[in-house]
Amino acid sequence: MMATTTTTLSSRRNATSAALGVCGSNDKESTNATTNSIMNNGPYHRSNKNNSSQAPSVICPCLELPSHSHCGIGDHDNNDGDDDDAERKYLKHDRQQRYRQMKLCVFITTSILTFLVTWTYMSLTSSYASSRTRTAASAKHSSDTTFQPSHSADAQRAQTLKTELLQLEHDIINDVDGGIRPVRADMLLDLHGNGHNQASSHQQQQQQTTTSFWSFLWSSSTSNNRKQLFAKFDLHDPHNPFFHAKRTDNYRNSQQRPRFLTPSHHNLGNKNKPKQTMKWQQQATSTNNHNSNNTFVDYTKHEYTYPEIQEYSQVSSTYPQLRSLQDVFTDWPQNELDHPPPIIHETLMHFDYQNIQHRQMAIEYRKARVPFKMINVPNIQEVGDLWTDEYLIDQFDSAKPQHNTKQASGTAQESPNNFFAFFAPPKWDVEAMGIPPTRTNDWDFATWLQHAKYAQDVGLSPNRPHFYWQAGVDRVERYEREQTFITKDLAATFASTKANFFLFEPQHQKGIQCRFGERGIAAAVHYDVGRNMIGMIHGAKRYVLHPPTECQYLGIHTSRHDDPIFRHSLLNFGNLQSLSSSSSSGGSSSILSTKEQEWLQVACQAQTVETVLKAGEVLYLPSYWFHYIISLQRSTQCNVRNGPDVDADDGGNGSTHHRTKHRHGTSWDVRDGCVR
Repeated sequence: MMATTTTTLSSRRNATSAALGVCGSNDKESTNATTNSIMNNGPYHRSNKNNSSQAPSVICPCLELPSHSHCGIGDHDNNDGDDDDAERKYLKHDRQQRYRQMKLCVFITTSILTFLVTWTYMSLTSSYASSRTRTAASAKHSSDTTFQPSHSADAQRAQTLKTELLQLEHDIINDVDGGIRPVRADMLLDLHGNGHNQASSHQQQQQQTTTSFWSFLWSSSTSNNRKQLFAKFDLHDPHNPFFHAKRTDNYRNSQQRPRFLTPSHHNLGNKNKPKQTMKWQQQATSTNNHNSNNTFVDYTKHEYTYPEIQEYSQVSSTYPQLRSLQDVFTDWPQNELDHPPPIIHETLMHFDYQNIQHRQMAIEYRKARVPFKMINVPNIQEVGDLWTDEYLIDQFDSAKPQHNTKQASGTAQESPNNFFAFFAPPKWDVEAMGIPPTRTNDWDFATWLQHAKYAQDVGLSPNRPHFYWQAGVDRVERYEREQTFITKDLAATFASTKANFFLFEPQHQKGIQCRFGERGIAAAVHYDVGRNMIGMIHGAKRYVLHPPTECQYLGIHTSRHDDPIFRHSLLNFGNLQSLSSSSSSGGSSSILSTKEQEWLQVACQAQTVETVLKAGEVLYLPSYWFHYIISLQRSTQCNVRNGPDVDADDGGNGSTHHRTKHRHGTSWDVRDGCVR
């Protein structure tokens, strides 16, 4: 094949040479002259435009060759033309490919630059809005109504916060009776508006920052000064002195700055440091643990009346029996713990857990989304006997507790009075919102227990500092080999891995929460999304309940993303007594703000049902039922939540997170009823 190809090419070259030889001379000059003549007069010469469209039939006089053969000059195989076409197509495709790649690179680069510019703009806008919010909050606490952002104003705000914190520390250390403490008006919801609070107003203000945004961008000195002033407080750290009180060091002279204001982090696990002596500890030692409160009432042994057990179908139109909040606290004021009604009339159904028929009836009440109580629960009664003071101290404070359990963790919370308003510390802006309503400290359980006994022995005034112990376990602990005493001891009811009467949806269990309350503590009204089973281990608590329809009367914060008080209210129903006293005297309370007085008057209209939950009993609360809790005596309570009530009409599309059904079957969002 190769030989044939070579022979053909050689014959073509010889034919061409022969042709050239005939047409002219065989020497080199003749050949070049002939070639130049052909190329200059050929159809492809640039000056011969007409020939490009119509070439002469013969341009070589000796050889009658067609014009497209170029007189044999450079004649090649026909495949050479195909190669040229292929090369041109390849080059064209390559150019198109590179063009597309260039367009793609330009698009990606433009997109990235657009994102970076937008992100930078939004970040600076958010920083500016935060600056405006903090500046407005500082102005609110300043006597100068013409406040302008300045270094001196920030310094004044920092000094104000430090002074308030030192005063709070002094009051708690010295067990000061601070009298009625009103709720700050700026922290209460707008009564006549759309339910906005200070946190939600931050978003509104952020939308109004574009006009002077660039001026803020070029004047960053105010922001830098603020960072320097508040850096030592580390406001957004949940373990800073505004959120956590350090109590294990010796307390310095009251004229000196306490060590808890130092910016360093504290070693909370060191139990060997000398503990500061607080005033209540001195008094507890002097009383020698003798009960000096002669009017103490043991509510586990008080006299009660109970309704007749009936099927839900027989009482569906009237159950539960509701009356106004004003009537509830008029008949029995919140802080009158030593003077309850001679006979407490219960209106919630009390079912005997060990009675199978009662259990079936209770399930019908549960399906109807109404509260009820279970009594005679063996596991709760057994835990009540097991959880002695010594047992609890060992479980919380010992690194290696007995009974084959791992050490449980708990936290002591403190308040300057008996009112505990709960919030999310990461969302609480101290600079704008001031001192939070409660703090945690580094007490161990034994220290908390000592104060709880002291509070019950002396009948602690509601206006003196109170302390709350909270513990909990994660939902997965019930599947682990090492368990705390909470999971191990409540395995038959709240910590079960299989469905039972109390944990009827174990797959939705989110852990167990236990609260150890002092006598007199009041927990702010709030709601839970999950269906709640609340077991009383020791003592007794008074539960003041409201249906989901009463949200608009209770000052509930409903903004999930930006409000640290989400699901809770800041209204202290203990102040109703002060409001009633001022009304009866014909004047107005000079202690409570006008806004708080208005809210309390509105709250008095809320429909209410109350019950006293005693040791050995379990209270069932449906989703979104509001509850306000008062510890009537030293108490221990644990609760577990099942999944929320799901409205089948919603199809499980996610809208059931805050939806429930009225007992008459109407589906609605609980937060819609919170706007007045």
